[in-house]
Amino acid sequence: MDEPTRDKIIESSRLLFASDGVANVTISRIAKHAGVGRRTIYMYFASKDSLYDEVVAYEVDLIYTKIKEAYEETIHCSTDKVIREYYYSRFYAFKDLIQRNASIRSDFLNDPLRIKSIRKNFDFDEKCLLEQLVKREIKTSSSTSESIIKSLTTLIHIIAVGLEVPHINLNFDSSCDAVLDECVEMITEYIYKKSKS
Repeated sequence: MDEPTRDKIIESSRLLFASDGVANVTISRIAKHAGVGRRTIYMYFASKDSLYDEVVAYEVDLIYTKIKEAYEETIHCSTDKVIREYYYSRFYAFKDLIQRNASIRSDFLNDPLRIKSIRKNFDFDEKCLLEQLVKREIKTSSSTSESIIKSLTTLIHIIAVGLEVPHINLNFDSSCDAVLDECVEMITEYIYKKSKS
């Protein structure tokens, strides 16, 4: 199958779902927008639902890309800057997605199991990146066990995921920044303690 055609279908769907909502977009409209036939879409995707799942996965991959870029840009920075950049890059990429696409916003609030299923690869990749970050910041010594690194990685990730729905409900207002700052401070303090022990 032709990847550029598949990508064109996903991009057209992404734009239409964001502007009009999933329920208001038909496969015919997507086909017309993408410049392909309906049959072509069905060659790549079994249904509009499976196409929507791919759009969500694509959007979540964009968030991961932003997080990874922030991680790479902070390799030589202080721990608090690294953690702050992780949370803020994730927060603003997530905010952009939710504000651009009301359908995805709705699913985050009303169908979290569907979103959890779609984003499992993202969550795995994000945890791997966070584990690298934690190892780098703790500068693993013989007294720092692998279980501490795994626990801290999980904690950082759970905090990030746990803040998603409250931030959506608050419409990403300025109080969200204060919460992020508190999380950064708490995690940075813990990392400093572990890197000294």
